[in-house]
Amino acid sequence: AEHALDFGLSRTVLQAVERALLGTRVDLSRPGDPALPQLAARILAALVHTAPAVEDAVDPRFRTLALVGPTGVGKTTTLAKLAGRARSRGERIAIVTLDTYRVAAVEQLRAFADLMDVPFDVAFTATDLRRLLQEHRGCDRVFVDTTGKSPRDRESMPVLEGNLRAGGCASVLCLAAGTRARDCRSVFEAYDPLGIDAVCLTKWDETVAPGEALAAVVERGLPLSHLCIGQEVPADILVADADQIARAAFDCEPAEGRS
Repeated sequence: AEHALDFGLSRTVLQAVERALLGTRVDLSRPGDPALPQLAARILAALVHTAPAVEDAVDPRFRTLALVGPTGVGKTTTLAKLAGRARSRGERIAIVTLDTYRVAAVEQLRAFADLMDVPFDVAFTATDLRRLLQEHRGCDRVFVDTTGKSPRDRESMPVLEGNLRAGGCASVLCLAAGTRARDCRSVFEAYDPLGIDAVCLTKWDETVAPGEALAAVVERGLPLSHLCIGQEVPADILVADADQIARAAFDCEPAEGRS
């Protein structure tokens, strides 16, 4: 429990694990029970919902995938990673950006699309997005980048919501793994009207306590799709594995085996 708290897990999540343990034959009063960490990890893993279908080209829900989230969480880089993975699987893809606020972001994605030799377009309005998605209807997957929005910027959220609904986009919320629990709740409340289909925890490698963000996702009942573990495109992204995450939280693996 001490290690899990240091990892950042909330007391709410730990209490849920403890209640489940009380229904087993493990003696919680006996220090050093070797079965306890593995069993606690199994219980936590059951609480972490994952969303592997995000990368399933056959699933129509995720054919058009929009990356949303606050500023600076790595949406554009995450999109490039996901697009690169789809391309390596042989999928026909296109990239569209709604982020006309940052010129650098447009040029970054344009360069990446040129490198992969895939279509790239800029949409300024919901009408533009609908038209472009119609033009790319022959693609297996269309990735849509969006402008970062502060959770406090409630006025611009309806515009983003209108754009994504016009395009029928599934929404993957990018959230930095080092985000504090209170800030996580603020982000979830702000982006909830969009309909969050999955969460990607970015910058996992940049924090020693990713459990706060993880616990916030668990408490919200949202599915976790990916973890971003570095800047390398497209290598530094992992499909969320509930068992591996739970084992890390309870220190069930030797240091050299952890990721």
